[in-house]
Amino acid sequence: MDELATLQMRYDLTSLLARILRLLAENTAVTTNMIEVEHALTKDAPIAIHRLRRRLTSSGITVNFRRGVGYWIESEDRQRVMTAMQPDQLRLPLGDGGRGGELPAA
Repeated sequence: MDELATLQMRYDLTSLLARILRLLAENTAVTTNMIEVEHALTKDAPIAIHRLRRRLTSSGITVNFRRGVGYWIESEDRQRVMTAMQPDQLRLPLGDGGRGGELPAA
């Protein structure tokens, strides 16, 4: 499973909102221009951010905004999102009656 699909499942996001969340996690601040022009994610960044904020309320992640700076999430929230992008440990049957044991960490 790729990073975007993992974010979509963990935070119940559309693919567009997952791409914007990844952009926020990978950058200190994200401008409307970055969302709309540079990455061509949407033509209406404020509406997309509004939808993203609404979806993230239950997770405790807050998308901040300051005129002249742009949108950002706090560093601890960025770390949480980056961690959430990592796929869970792979589960395969390991001769345990088909219950699906975990592979040991390398």
